[in-house]
Formats: sequence, structure tokens, C-alpha cells
Amino acid sequence: MFQIHYMGKYKDESQLIKNQPYPYQATQFKESDNLNKIFLQGLLIGLPLFIVMFVAGIYRIFSIDYQWVWNFHWLTVGIVYFFLMYPLMIIHEVIHALCFPIQSRKEIWNYLEQGAMFVYCEEKVGKLRFILMSLAPALVLGILPFLIWYVVAPFLSVEVSVCWVLISFTMTASAVGDFVNVYHAIRQVPKQAKIFNYGFHSFWIEEE
Repeated sequence: MFQIHYMGKYKDESQLIKNQPYPYQATQFKESDNLNKIFLQGLLIGLPLFIVMFVAGIYRIFSIDYQWVWNFHWLTVGIVYFFLMYPLMIIHEVIHALCFPIQSRKEIWNYLEQGAMFVYCEEKVGKLRFILMSLAPALVLGILPFLIWYVVAPFLSVEVSVCWVLISFTMTASAVGDFVNVYHAIRQVPKQAKIFNYGFHSFWIEEE
């Protein structure tokens, strides 16, 4: 129904392009080919948000009269956190995919050698939709759960509270690549242009 397909391990762009001709009529995003540079740029873009969340989280935790007892429960917290990361990475990509037009083919690729997964879709989308699609996982899995945690934290055990806020922060930080896409879309793409994927890059085109 939603045309979402898990494609397995990503190796190179030929898996994405499938002999499709290069879109010479479109403009490629001015972006790095190096994932490490992209992640670093995303960290810098997201740094103000990360600082606010970190400071607010520390303040909230220590403003509550928690009983800090180091016991077996903390091991459980670590195990839960560890085992939730991979499913949440998949959910992150599914949220991206759901933001594309329902009839379009969306492919989820595993690029864990670089610590990443990504969605590939050749459907053209508007600039605003592209920005919202890029930010949706960080909002749904990171920022919104963090805001909910901030409200309900006094009613949670310290172990549950710490686990919750760590997952929220991690899910926000995992969107650094998405922050870079948003930055490029805002800076480079005309208001009425359409954005699409070709290979490992994003392109924009103005259609009549």
C-alpha cells in the first residue's frame, strides 16, 4: 500500500540509479560526497538545539528529588537503550518514507558501515514538503518525546527517566544528516522548485 521496500545493504550508487539517465536539466545540491563531513556539518547545524536539550535535560533531572542508587536496574537501562537503537533507526527511515507521496516507490537502504540508513525516492516533492519530510523523524522520535519527558519526569523512576531522555537525545542527534538537507534546501532551492533524489545526491528543478 505504502510502496516502502527494504533493500538491504547499500554498496554503491549503481544500486540506486539502475541505469537511469543523469538529470542534466536539474541542479545538484552543493553538498559534500564525504559522509563524515556531512555528519560534522550536521552536528554544527544542530549544535544550538543539542545544547538546549542537554542543559534542559540536566536541569530537569537534578531538579527532581530522585533517589540515585546504583544497582542492577542501570544495567537494564543500558540493555534497553542498546537494543532499541536499531529498531528506532528503521522507524526513523519509515517516517521519512511515509512523508513521500503514497504512490511513489520508497527504498530503505542499510549503510551501517558508515553508521547510517537512508531512504531513496525519485519522486519530485516541493521544497516545504522536503523540509518537513527531513525533519519529521527528529520531531517524532526526538524532540516531541523529549518535551513529553520534561513534563512527566517527576512521575518516573530515575532509571526510566534517564533511559527516556537518552533515547530522545540520541534520536534527535541521529538526524544530523537531515539537518544538512534542510540547510541546503533553504539556502539553495527556489521557493517553487521540486526536489528529488538521483543516486546519493539531491537535485532541484523548476518545472513550468
